[in-house]
Amino acid sequence: MKQILLMLGVLIIASCSGSQLPEQMQLDSMHIALHGCPEPTGKPKDVGIPELVASPAAFDAVLVRVSGHYHDDFEHHAIYPGSKPEPDDHRFSDGIWLLRLDPDFRGDRIQVTGYFTARTKGHLDQWPGSICVTSVARAPQHAP
Repeated sequence: MKQILLMLGVLIIASCSGSQLPEQMQLDSMHIALHGCPEPTGKPKDVGIPELVASPAAFDAVLVRVSGHYHDDFEHHAIYPGSKPEPDDHRFSDGIWLLRLDPDFRGDRIQVTGYFTARTKGHLDQWPGSICVTSVARAPQHAP
């Protein structure tokens, strides 16, 4: 009985941190294909795309919120900082691949919330990482 209570306490404490997935859950393309994106828990960390690009391992499995321009095309579903990129006017390494996002936001400045993973890097592994999107909205004007 003590072991069960101890395990329950550890589980409750671990779930209170809220911003990271449990260590045993690896957010990779196979998990996402089979189970979808995990439900968000806790408050997302507001982060800029350049910060994610510069240190992808530091944000692995962290619930993040980012803003940028969404590019959606054949084998290309990514968010980029700055102004709206033309299809050939950006480097993949400057953006973040987006998983499970509706193409209705194509070309818009958006704000996405979801779990970042450095394990899944988009089509042909060309991006520094990806976000398994749990929510999306058109970005407010003041969003970074």
